[in-house]
Amino acid sequence: MSEFLRKTLYKRAAGIVAQSNFAKNVLEEKTKAKNIHVIYNPVSVIDRIDCEVKNRIVTVGRLEEVKGHRYLIEAFAGIQNKDWELCIVGSGSLRSELESLANSLGVSDTIIFHGHLSDFRLQMSEAQIFVLPSLKEGFPNALIEAMSVPLACIASNTFNGHHEIIAHGENGLLVQPGNVEELTRALEYLIENKQVREKLNAKAFEVRYKLNFESIAEQYLKVIT
Repeated sequence: MSEFLRKTLYKRAAGIVAQSNFAKNVLEEKTKAKNIHVIYNPVSVIDRIDCEVKNRIVTVGRLEEVKGHRYLIEAFAGIQNKDWELCIVGSGSLRSELESLANSLGVSDTIIFHGHLSDFRLQMSEAQIFVLPSLKEGFPNALIEAMSVPLACIASNTFNGHHEIIAHGENGLLVQPGNVEELTRALEYLIENKQVREKLNAKAFEVRYKLNFESIAEQYLKVIT
């Protein structure tokens, strides 16, 4: 949609829904529209499967530059505790490049590339830490799904809504996008502190209630009516 049409149509719309306050601010600045409402996506809850919980870190996302897998692999290679594995769920054009990176860093034996999975409940259930290393993101559904498991989560603070979901140190950790050293420190902090992981889990689990389908549907109904 051209900027001209966007500015014209958005001003005349009875209502506009944005996925985050960040998105709302961008739309207001670009279109000058004042009828913008923020409604988050509902969470597709992942119930933990009865399985062995392992020393695993998991991430879910397309293997493309914007998703930041390179920085996660580099951070994972830098952690001191070598008893952990990294599971990468997703397919994309960078798979071969990322596999080569893991090999060059000497961590190919502890990184599992699962490819695309329509059902990744097992990978979420076996893990203890979830990382979303994206350089840019709209509304991160994979993040709120991981929080619903619950998993201790680390997300890039891309200012696209992650900080509206994660309160740093309360229900997850935020790091600067593309900052390998900061991500390494965050991973080591969670790996070495089981009590912190459990604390973050307990608060992250609340996403099930805050972003449940019924609550989100009511918000849409209120805007429509």
